[in-house]
Amino acid sequence: MLTAGLTGKLRNVLANLNMFFSDQMKLQVLIDLSLMLVLASGSKDQDWNITVPESINATLGSDVTIKCTFDYPKKYSNDSVQVYWKMKVASNITINDQDKNAFICHTNDSFVLTEYRRRTHLIRDESNKSCSVKILNVRHNISDIYVRIVLTTEKYSFKKHLVSIFVLDEDSSPTLYVVAAVPASAVLIIIIIVSGCLCYRKRRRSKSITREESGYYANFSRAPSNPVHSEATCKTHDNRKHPEPKVIDESVYVNTEAITAQMGQRLDHREVIYENVNCSK
Repeated sequence: MLTAGLTGKLRNVLANLNMFFSDQMKLQVLIDLSLMLVLASGSKDQDWNITVPESINATLGSDVTIKCTFDYPKKYSNDSVQVYWKMKVASNITINDQDKNAFICHTNDSFVLTEYRRRTHLIRDESNKSCSVKILNVRHNISDIYVRIVLTTEKYSFKKHLVSIFVLDEDSSPTLYVVAAVPASAVLIIIIIVSGCLCYRKRRRSKSITREESGYYANFSRAPSNPVHSEATCKTHDNRKHPEPKVIDESVYVNTEAITAQMGQRLDHREVIYENVNCSK
């Protein structure tokens, strides 16, 4: 009985170990397959290369040429090559292709979006694998356009290399170019010159506002019985002559204050004595 029980437990342990290692092996196989797929996709993207500008500035109503060169894996070197330009918008026609986005340049003009029909021309040069496109009479901004390559045995879309066209008005484009052409050093020099002019004007204004004393002083002597014009000494900064002072022949009253009690005594009141002084004597 005891031996049979131990045998049953050993069988259970072995079964669990077998399941454990089986799961580990399955997990390892899945990891290996995932790495192989990632490497394969990465190598595929590396073999498919393209050179296009990310953005182009154009004036309203002008013709724009998007220059493009591409390359594909050497194993497809014997395949025929067809090049199309597409846009990241859904096509309004049925396309027998995995890429369902609309065409803006196609050999069959009926496949092209209505607004781009008879306005796009493909410029091919098979010797250097060029696939530039020319768009006529650009009236508005165009965004998210890309190239699709169709080989005999493979197809590939360069959706990671999008091109956008920005249309500038005729009035605004010169201003934009002037601002872009001015270097940072020129802007700094202009700021320094303007600041210097402002400081000079401020300093000149502060110097012009100074305090000027009149300097008009006159010494008068007592008038004798026979009136004689007294001379007044007058000093001014601008040497201007001022009219001579008038001699007034009349009595001058002076108020003086005298203490009637002697010094040291406390007074309850003070008497005010008025004395008439005649300055005409």
